[in-house]
Amino acid sequence: DAKTPIKLRKGIEVGHIFQLGDKYSKSMQAAVLDQNGKKFYPLMGCYGIGISRTLAAAIEQHHDEHGMVWPVALAPFDIYFAVVGKKDSTQQLAGELYNELKNEGLDVLLDDRGQSFGAVMKDADLIGLPLRILLGERDYEKTGELEIKIRKTGEKICVNRENLVEVVKEQLAKMGKTLNG
Repeated sequence: DAKTPIKLRKGIEVGHIFQLGDKYSKSMQAAVLDQNGKKFYPLMGCYGIGISRTLAAAIEQHHDEHGMVWPVALAPFDIYFAVVGKKDSTQQLAGELYNELKNEGLDVLLDDRGQSFGAVMKDADLIGLPLRILLGERDYEKTGELEIKIRKTGEKICVNRENLVEVVKEQLAKMGKTLNG
């Protein structure tokens, strides 16, 4: 309709199409015969989807002032597991919990670099994985609980070790993650 105004919208190019014509079919001598048996060079084209462009588009659409907020379907890991503490017992517990989560088929990024609490929390938000689990040595010794943070909403859930895997799976399922078992 000539009276309908044009709507301009921003877009993100994640794919592309190129019309190549017969340039490559001629250069490669890739001739074929038509229905009359006459030789000709077919017209060619190609298309592609840019993986890096797709990720950039996802980040552009899913972020906040602290960093990325990965949708669970695209996240490189399900969980950012942060360990803040220096005691051997804390490191041992972290290893056990990490293995429990991995054995349940969850993708876990373990941050056991020994950085300060602030640095670990900043990095967790910047990376933006769907869930953050915090094993804080002092808090765990006082309460026996770990903290789960939902990156998208900022909601925090405190759980004991026995319920950790169950609650993590529940939260990931709410986000649309398909879990086996």
